Amino acid sequence: SGTKNPPPDLSQSTESYKYADDGSVSVIGNSAAECASSMQGVCDYIHSWCKLWRLVINCDEGKTEIIIIRPKNRSLDLTHAAPIFIGSKKLCYVSKSKVLGLTIDENLNFDHHANLTLRNCWHAWYRLTANTTRKRGLNTATLALLFKTVVLTKLMYAAPTWLYKRKDLLAKAILK
Repeated sequence: SGTKNPPPDLSQSTESYKYADDGSVSVIGNSAAECASSMQGVCDYIHSWCKLWRLVINCDEGKTEIIIIRPKNRSLDLTHAAPIFIGSKKLCYVSKSKVLGLTIDENLNFDHHANLTLRNCWHAWYRLTANTTRKRGLNTATLALLFKTVVLTKLMYAAPTWLYKRKDLLAKAILK
């Protein structure tokens, strides 16, 4: 409400998600052209609503982008993908995107996110233990508390979403 244009037909194939000042729109369709048409309708509506309320969307790369989640074992040629605009600003198609700290890729296998998270955990653990030995440094209880606070929180952030696909990395992290 509050806009002159009614919202586009947001059928069961379109969903929107909001958290604070972040938002995502999901469109499902039988073809790339159908998805692009639906997404352009949503972007036109968002643009008119923002214009009415004098808001500006940051359409820079890394801020507002389009990712196509493709079916398994199917490749997509993004060179022929229909351009999507918010106002006069063209949005970029990407193969992975960061949403609320979780890197989502076009295959939903979370490889990039899992590898980056594991690398960050190893680096944090190294920083904690670099100057600690049995004779000098922190006792075991303090190290365990720091591990839970610093390393485990990094590893478990959004884990229900990505970790089930990458159980091999959890085993690798524990064994290393």
